[in-house]
Amino acid sequence: MGFSVDGTYYTHAMSALWPDGSKHQLYATPEQDNAVYHTKYTFTGWTWPGGPLIGNPVAVTASPAIKSYTAVFQVQYGLNVKFNPCTDCAGPGTVIANGFPLTSDQEIYVPANSSVTLQAYPNTGYVFVGWQSGVSQAVTGFQTVVNMTQPATVTAVFAPVQFVKLTTVPAGLSLLADRTQVPTPTTMEWGLNTVHTLGVVSPQVDTQNQYWVFSSWSDGGATTHAYTVPGYAGTTLTANFIPGVAVQMLTNPVGLNLTVDGRTNWPTYTFVWGPGETHTLAAPTTQTDNSGRIWQFANWSNGGAQSQSVTVPQSAVGVGMRVIANFTQVGHATVTSPMSGLTVTVNGNSCTLPCDIQQPIGTQLTISAPASLAAGPGSRQDLAGWSTGAGAGDLVVTLGADALTITPYYK
Repeated sequence: MGFSVDGTYYTHAMSALWPDGSKHQLYATPEQDNAVYHTKYTFTGWTWPGGPLIGNPVAVTASPAIKSYTAVFQVQYGLNVKFNPCTDCAGPGTVIANGFPLTSDQEIYVPANSSVTLQAYPNTGYVFVGWQSGVSQAVTGFQTVVNMTQPATVTAVFAPVQFVKLTTVPAGLSLLADRTQVPTPTTMEWGLNTVHTLGVVSPQVDTQNQYWVFSSWSDGGATTHAYTVPGYAGTTLTANFIPGVAVQMLTNPVGLNLTVDGRTNWPTYTFVWGPGETHTLAAPTTQTDNSGRIWQFANWSNGGAQSQSVTVPQSAVGVGMRVIANFTQVGHATVTSPMSGLTVTVNGNSCTLPCDIQQPIGTQLTISAPASLAAGPGSRQDLAGWSTGAGAGDLVVTLGADALTITPYYK
């Protein structure tokens, strides 16, 4: 940093003996560069112990009370941003430095100890690979923040891409590229030898409301698989689909549960499967509906076993497929008592309460309870009747659609 006093230039501090009341001129060069150290010094003003001076040059009057004058400079460090040495040709991308676009290598100067935010945007045919620098920086993907505690060089690395075309058969369906749904046909710009995730949307509906289910990839990969971009041009990947069949699994009565492919918690029993696909169906032997009624499996509409494998036929394309599980209701009666250990007989069979009875609707039950029960010295409990309103003695009931709760009463 340099300045002049009365026309003499200095690059270091100077001292002088001035007569009291003499006039002197101070001047500092406004902009000073040190290209070797990539540093700039910008003059900001003169000061004296009493505060700032106005002007440059500035005339001062010597006084024994004023011991010094100071030239104040702001320090700026150079940040060399490298990514495209060609200044008059299209490069691999653009780097935004604190909001200012750079299209070729450039050194920018910023105040010391400040930060510079750089963002890299690749041009068509290139991808951004990353940042290279030996200085302190905070990298977040395509962005880096460089702390300018010294001159620095940062390189944005771009690499050529491979154009990978994604298509479907039939045309116009959607695919998943890196887990993002994309329409087809579409061309991805992916870096050479980079790895990406390919997947499918299956089933899906085309513009004519036709269902399609995934069949195979042209590269032989799984439904969802990793794909490494090759070094040769003109790559096309095709996902092949086959017509889908709307398959309904119903229960009679409606609202009962089924197991499809080992799972019971399906949100719906309507599926879209491809011709030739095989799936497993199973119906529980008995189940209870939301009203407490018990249902017993009777048969499948296709005549299959209670647990069976079903293959979607080619003939179902365009018309759909329906399989119904038929159930018959089971009569249900429960015999209870507040007295523990009480045993009754139901159709001649002994049963300790609470007694749960499940038989076909229309079954007649004869329930017998002890006529008397010992209740301690000099006392007993005598059967007084039943909760159905019947008197003492055997109770005869017929199982119907509604569940019964039966209790013998003693006095």
